[in-house]
Amino acid sequence: MTQSTARAYVDARAPRLPGHRAQNATSPGRRHLGSISKRGDVYLRCLLVHGARSVLWPAQRKVRTAPERATAFQHWAVTLAARRGHTKAVVAVANRLARLIWAVWHHDVDFSYPTRGGVAA
Repeated sequence: MTQSTARAYVDARAPRLPGHRAQNATSPGRRHLGSISKRGDVYLRCLLVHGARSVLWPAQRKVRTAPERATAFQHWAVTLAARRGHTKAVVAVANRLARLIWAVWHHDVDFSYPTRGGVAA
């Protein structure tokens, strides 16, 4: 097996960040993305959680003061915090941010957030 073939095999089998080990359970009609486990890099996981906290606080403020200007991601995070609690919402936002980071990193593209019309700039 050549190095490029081995890399493609590893990338296909285990797409994840070093500090983020997502636990998955899938079946034909259902896909359940699990939580962040504690098997990865502790420092990277800590950075993801702190980043998620810094995303959630302004999202809560924006949804409270100007809900029409909040993004879909901010609405999702705030409703999750109301439904599940602040700390669990922080970890869920960290999980989603890690998946976003991995996708941008893996596909080697620049991140572009969708505009209000639903088309990325």
